[in-house]
Amino acid sequence: MNSNSSRTALLTAAYRAAHQSVDAGRIFADPLAPRILGPEARKFLDEAREDNWLARYFMLHFASRSRFAEDKAEAAIAKGVRQIVVLGAGYDTFCYRVRGPHDLRLFEVDHLLTQREKRARLAEAAIEAPGHLTYVDVDFERENLVEKLVSAGFDPDRPSFFIWLGVIYYLKRDAGLATFAALGDVPGAVEIALDYFTPREPAAFNALPAEVRAMIEAHFRRLAEWGEPTQNFIEPEAMREDLRKCGFAEIDDLAPIDIFTRFAGALPPTVDPARGLRFVWARKAERA
Repeated sequence: MNSNSSRTALLTAAYRAAHQSVDAGRIFADPLAPRILGPEARKFLDEAREDNWLARYFMLHFASRSRFAEDKAEAAIAKGVRQIVVLGAGYDTFCYRVRGPHDLRLFEVDHLLTQREKRARLAEAAIEAPGHLTYVDVDFERENLVEKLVSAGFDPDRPSFFIWLGVIYYLKRDAGLATFAALGDVPGAVEIALDYFTPREPAAFNALPAEVRAMIEAHFRRLAEWGEPTQNFIEPEAMREDLRKCGFAEIDDLAPIDIFTRFAGALPPTVDPARGLRFVWARKAERA
């Protein structure tokens, strides 16, 4: 497989696949994830079954954020939205599982190399692309997202829903803001679901058990070694203000305690109830 495709996308898919076995997909059912991963899923499954706090956390987080985003997307479809855009799609499988009307269109946006890798894995697993799917290759830091979407058949005048998971914290801050601004300029109504990282609070981090701190630091080092460092940390109020400036008037921002209580049952004792990875849903109205 191509080593230049996103390794963080593969990591995310691996933990979604592990969740199907370890937790029987109780938060988020994704039966295609293990098939796409193939034998590589075994390593992550073994990690998750061991007493590995970080692996367990990732499984619950990735399953919860997918459930959060897809619940919001399905609600939008039920209200009449017919354009779903998955930004930084990686090995996402929503397009294969979504149920919608005949005119539903789903666009998967990602770097070309990651898309090629995913399509190769799909072919190897004999999973055929549905007719409502369109692939769109975009470099978020160098290309105009909306222009690329429109060239692929996206209608900016119609309502749309964007899923943007596991991406914004790997981008430079300007690139993240530019994406919000681009969606804010779309004439039609837009909804978006995303996740983001808050800056680390030193006192809370230092209060964690030494082995947990070591796992977290090792994880961030691994991302940097892969060439995908986490570099965009955002305070909750700054996130809400960024969205408001781009026209998103309705905002629902979930803290870790909200996320785990809603989807996983209880907040792990080592997770900060307010800081870390948070989920956001936001909506802007159609331009008058």
